[in-house]
Amino acid sequence: ASTINTDGVDTFYSNNITIRNWSVTNGDDQISLKANTSNVVIENCHFYKGNGIAIGSIGQYLGEYEFVANVTANNVTKATRQMVAAAASATSTTSVSVLALHPSDGALTFTCRTAFTNLTVSNITQAVAAISQCATYINATGGCDTSRFQISNITWAGATGTVANKYIAQFQCSGVAPCPGISMSDIDVQTNVSSPVITCSNLVDPTGFDCTDAA
Repeated sequence: ASTINTDGVDTFYSNNITIRNWSVTNGDDQISLKANTSNVVIENCHFYKGNGIAIGSIGQYLGEYEFVANVTANNVTKATRQMVAAAASATSTTSVSVLALHPSDGALTFTCRTAFTNLTVSNITQAVAAISQCATYINATGGCDTSRFQISNITWAGATGTVANKYIAQFQCSGVAPCPGISMSDIDVQTNVSSPVITCSNLVDPTGFDCTDAA
């Protein structure tokens, strides 16, 4: 059977969630934190195939108030395929990422106070950390600099392992709502090039890393 679009857990209008000691093999997000989710702890989890942890998709509906806040992910292992942890977007990734799926220009939304710590990656095919604000459900791009979705105060601290490309991180924030408080530290991940790449657009005073290219 196909494993495409098979999320492990999706949250929606949820508060005070703990996901602990969980092993998942699937074809999409292992954990996807969607609109109005808060106070989430994810720890001691092992993810295979799939896309890892995603915040989003979120913020794509005009006039809707949506948020994700107070998320902590600690001691997460991600093997093969895309990212481990992301912050906001609509396309799948196998890392930890924030995914603001082509958010509406007028949406009053935010993601804040999120920490991803003690991550282990094995040959993942995208970056360890990612923020995207211009993906759509059909994989087209647009509206990258017009979204008012506010992403702030996200930390990636402590990551080891290997990435099957050149990217440590890919951060693409909106031009009208740049991202403050983006931080990375203790990232010891081997890429397939001698000079790993961190792409950035519209970050405000990032800490712990230097951007090497435009996102």
